[in-house]
Amino acid sequence: MSTVEIRVVGWCAWHQDAADDVRVIQVDEQGSGRGGVRYACGPCRKRHKLVPLVEQELPRRGPAATAVEACAGLLILMPGMFPLMTAGQREGRNCPWCNEPVDTETGVDLGERHLDRAQTVIHPRACRPCAHREATSSFAHHCRMCERCRQDEYCPDKMPLRRLAIETRS
Repeated sequence: MSTVEIRVVGWCAWHQDAADDVRVIQVDEQGSGRGGVRYACGPCRKRHKLVPLVEQELPRRGPAATAVEACAGLLILMPGMFPLMTAGQREGRNCPWCNEPVDTETGVDLGERHLDRAQTVIHPRACRPCAHREATSSFAHHCRMCERCRQDEYCPDKMPLRRLAIETRS
């Protein structure tokens, strides 16, 4: 039986060319423009001391944060959504995806997000169905991009994503 090696080929934002073994380093949730995701190849990660997003520490959100709240701000990405969001969506009164009204009881706190280009801070909160959809999508994306997950090794980032997807199910 032969084994199949999976190659992740993508665009390295640091040396500006296609490369093997690219990993997500940064998500640009820009205030103007469409935002985006910046990937780096292995040599650029080493040369520039870049840490893949899935290996970065989760932000501390205080002792009252639930498991969902502790990781939602980092794990559910919203690149390029700021220009399309209403004031209610930016302030956490409406879901950023479906615009349904949410509050602290019904919504999932997506964490404080600093948008450097727009020179602003937003506090989005999602409805549970949208949070579930986005968490499930992020989980699937993580499993495709994470070298540990692709090799069926223990991954400390996989479980919080899965838990987030499970806890936000309707």
